This record gives sequence, structure tokens and C-alpha cells, in this order.
Amino acid sequence: MAWLAKDKDGTEAAFRYKPILDKFEYNESWNDYDTNLGRFYVTKSLLPKGSIKKLIGKDLTFKDGPIEI
Repeated sequence: MAWLAKDKDGTEAAFRYKPILDKFEYNESWNDYDTNLGRFYVTKSLLPKGSIKKLIGKDLTFKDGPIEI
């Protein structure tokens, strides 16, 4: 399975693991985290704008959080 999410700045991304909210000083974004091992992984793949809507058929916002496909 894969996960899709949109960052607060509108960046769209796909993940291998379920992402969690990572709060930076100036930006909040989604990053992938393996709860079984308790560590971050770098599997975030940036997508062109509009990709998520094409994949799931509706707009996704930052507040919606990540969704599994």
C-alpha cells in the first residue's frame, strides 16, 4: 500500500509508510515514520500538483491528513 498527503504549503507527496505530522518552526509537513521500528524513513516522493486529485478523484487538503491507497 501507499499513502498520499498534502503539506501545509500545498506540496503533494506519496509515501511508503503512513506519514506523521512533523512540526517545523515555520512549516508543518508530513514525513514517514515506521512505528514498528520507531524511526523515520526517507520514502517521501514529491508529486506534481494535481496528481492526488487524479488518483483519488477529489481534492485533498492538509487538514484531511494522509490517506491510504
